[in-house]
Amino acid sequence: MSARRRERWPGGPGVPRRALALVAALLAPCASRATVIPLEIQAQRIEQEIGGQRVTLALVGRLTLIDEDAGARGEIVASVDLADLQAKIPAIVRAAGNRNEPCGERIDLRAAALRPHAEHAALFVGGRYERWGCLPWAGLDAAHLLYGQDGSASFELVPRAAPDGIAIDTRVTAVRADGALGELLATRLLGDWLSERLAAVISRAFEADRLRVALPAQLAGLHPRFDSVRFTDLGQGRLGLVAEGKFALSPGQAGQLFEAPAPEP
Repeated sequence: MSARRRERWPGGPGVPRRALALVAALLAPCASRATVIPLEIQAQRIEQEIGGQRVTLALVGRLTLIDEDAGARGEIVASVDLADLQAKIPAIVRAAGNRNEPCGERIDLRAAALRPHAEHAALFVGGRYERWGCLPWAGLDAAHLLYGQDGSASFELVPRAAPDGIAIDTRVTAVRADGALGELLATRLLGDWLSERLAAVISRAFEADRLRVALPAQLAGLHPRFDSVRFTDLGQGRLGLVAEGKFALSPGQAGQLFEAPAPEP
């Protein structure tokens, strides 16, 4: 006989492996299934002011309530339509950067555009910078043009989740001007002014009080934490922002939300 011992399958040699695997699968405990409840966030129109302009944002979203062995939780996906902000960005930028000093800087930002670009937003600003000086002449200050230049700059706006809402980081991607206008466009003109105000306006759209509208009363204490935000193209170049997050459900909330209705007699 051979020294190697032949292994025997349980059930005898006449039971094929496939049959044994099927029996094992049937005898194994069934995996628990999660209970899922989808909810829609009622569409809302939110008015904000930025740079002297009244801007209307449109918020929509959905909640998914999940009850599983590990506990109950919720997931939220909300988006805000920024088309009205796009349309008014030229006036907002002019309010931020235009100057008209009789004996100093005169800045005319003639063009501005905000559009979606992948998961970011691209901002273009173009205009003219002039430096004027004044000399007394016959008792009056006569203004003289000392320097003038046309130019433009492009920026990338990158949203991110922040502890108190949504923040926007601004990065200069191109400057088509040098000297005073180049420095102005790249740093002094917009800088943190625009990104901070855009972030504040968008963050208000995602405040918990707004998200609680049209939700079950059991979610009155909803405090979602957004951990992913991105700009998006809502179609035909219309800018939007999508935020995704999670929130915990207490045992009491879960019991009320996932409780099956009692059968009718």
